[in-house]
Amino acid sequence: MSGRVRLQLAVCMLAANYVAGQSLDKSIAPRKFVGGAGRLASGIDSPENGKDDNLFTWRVRAIKPESKVFWDKARHEIRGTQGTQLVYVPGQSHNATLTANQLVLNPRTGEARAEGSVRLERKGKTWSAHYMEYNFKANQFKVVHLHNPHKGQRLLHKYRHTNPNLTIHANQIDVQADRRILFHNPSLYEETVPVIFLKGNQELLLDDSHGGRKIAADYTYDNDAMSRSPFPADESVGMKNAWRRRNLRYSFEEIEMPAAGENMGLFGIGVYEEFNDWFYGGLSAYGAATGQRGGFFTGGFTGGVKKRLGGNWWTDAGIYAGAGGGGAAPQGGGLMLRPHIGLKYDFGNFALGVNYGRVNFPSGDIDSDAISVMLDIPFTSLSRNWNDSPKKADKYFGDAWANVSKHRSHISMRSRAYQISGGSKKTSGQSLDGNIGLIGVNYSYFLDNNWFVDFESAGAVSGGVDGYAELLGGLGYRLPLTSNDRLALLPSLSLGGAGGGGVDTGGGFVTRANLGLEYRLSSHMSLILDGGYLVAPDGNFKTPYAGLNLAYVMESFAEDQKGTPIFAFHDIVRTSKWRVRPAHQWYFDAQRKSSAARDMQLMGAKIDWMGGEGWYLTGQGLSAYAGEAGGYSEGLWGVGGFGPSLDNIQTYAEVLVGAGGGGGVSTGSALLFKPSIGLEFHLTPNLSLQAAGGKVIPKSGDLDSNFMEANLVYRFGAVLGDIAR
Repeated sequence: MSGRVRLQLAVCMLAANYVAGQSLDKSIAPRKFVGGAGRLASGIDSPENGKDDNLFTWRVRAIKPESKVFWDKARHEIRGTQGTQLVYVPGQSHNATLTANQLVLNPRTGEARAEGSVRLERKGKTWSAHYMEYNFKANQFKVVHLHNPHKGQRLLHKYRHTNPNLTIHANQIDVQADRRILFHNPSLYEETVPVIFLKGNQELLLDDSHGGRKIAADYTYDNDAMSRSPFPADESVGMKNAWRRRNLRYSFEEIEMPAAGENMGLFGIGVYEEFNDWFYGGLSAYGAATGQRGGFFTGGFTGGVKKRLGGNWWTDAGIYAGAGGGGAAPQGGGLMLRPHIGLKYDFGNFALGVNYGRVNFPSGDIDSDAISVMLDIPFTSLSRNWNDSPKKADKYFGDAWANVSKHRSHISMRSRAYQISGGSKKTSGQSLDGNIGLIGVNYSYFLDNNWFVDFESAGAVSGGVDGYAELLGGLGYRLPLTSNDRLALLPSLSLGGAGGGGVDTGGGFVTRANLGLEYRLSSHMSLILDGGYLVAPDGNFKTPYAGLNLAYVMESFAEDQKGTPIFAFHDIVRTSKWRVRPAHQWYFDAQRKSSAARDMQLMGAKIDWMGGEGWYLTGQGLSAYAGEAGGYSEGLWGVGGFGPSLDNIQTYAEVLVGAGGGGGVSTGSALLFKPSIGLEFHLTPNLSLQAAGGKVIPKSGDLDSNFMEANLVYRFGAVLGDIAR
């Protein structure tokens, strides 16, 4: 049978099914949804004050790759399985959204039956249940089961016709105000044999306004495929460019130290943005995990290239440039270079690889080949211009919003008090007693509504161990204790590197168990009390602790269905303004503990959240790379403000507080204050250059140094949603 004859036969059979009222069932898994037919109610008039109840629009869509959506003509029902979303749009004042594992809708009566993780939102209210029968047109509940009354049995049974001839399956089905039915990305089947596939984001439009007696579409034939696109382009097409591909990389390698027979294991973590299909770059950090150099840390920047070799195999090459040291390692001034080249295999949700690299400290004695293993975890996030105005989710995401969910995250300022346990020692062999005070910053990102990963960096500010620092990552679970979600437990486990300041953490590897109690002060602010236990397994350091954290809570969007579903007509997409600033600083006559004062140079990064038109909050991390101060690092946070401007020149000032120490620099207790004032030169809407001067002032210690800095400023907008309460 020729392709053209087969196509004509399929269309004729479809028309015959309309006339005879034959079934359209037999679920076939849809292809991944890549586009749509236009706006939700393109070309459809909304009713005014309910004058005509027949003017309504329905949309049923697949929300997971395994979801199935199809139309049952015999029963005049739209069915969805394995994850479905229903949108009802009779008018702007009555919009409603329902998500469920299983769904059956009669668009003529407005009756819907849903089972499994059912969530209905209408008029700003939300209802959740295991099973629900609800009439959208009458706005009435018929049956609601919070839990399954018949354990192990489905309440919503499958229905199969006995004689399925031709079926239409789609990623999305729209019933329009004039009762026309629009199938997005449809496939036509005879029994289980596909006869027509539509390419890309094409649609099949059927007219049900006259008893289903005609096919309202003009088809063109090309290689067994129909092609038609009667509606305006979807607003979501531009969203493909707004999603930024990013990558989280973990690595481990062992390098040879200058001393005979000594090795040091380094763990690494990096966050990179993929600027195109082959070039990436971002921030990286490395820390000692095995050996005898606990407290050795470096931080800096990585740039790399990658190329597909064939199949899922990729080659990857790049270079890291950073600064740091510690653990009494022979790092010289602290500058670290690490080129690498390797091979990785992409499994889809993650990639595993092996690299050959070289770790070199040009002004020190460390210079070693290394074989490293790495784990790459890809993710996406949205980027937006600073001046973009807020939009409702349906207007911003367009047809792509079925593949988007909201994920909570928070960034917190953290303080900890360590009560050192007996048996803890210094690297000198002396007993380590008393308390250690630390301050730091923590970032937590929720993988779904409960599980989260977190990353933390902290440094000592009291206890006589200036230079002690920690870099940890872990996994936790958020357990709400109240129905309004105001109170929650946050148990977590973390591991990473710690040391410096003479604290004996062995090779630097530490583990920590933590339990937090969160109280939500507002939708965007939380207070977290926590406590736990930290231990260095191959060292002589263990301590219980208590902490206090002030967290800023955000809700961002991701291309998955693991988080909170989007309710397109209520959720507002807002722009949160951020800046990242690669920084270089010169310290003049920086005082040392046991040698004459001399200049030193630092490099690092600053991240700013713009709280308003005239001020911002900032977090900064810098390490020495020259000036014989390898191992000196700072972690600071504070507030900045903008002053008068002239043309493209803007004045600004900052006041910072934090921890700094190591490298033989005399910072006393390690608590630092750091005011500065400077000028910013705007180059483009997203790029600027800064030059500033200031002073670093320790609470105790001899460091009393003036400094100058030069920063590159990159402005970007993060896309945030309203926080659910």
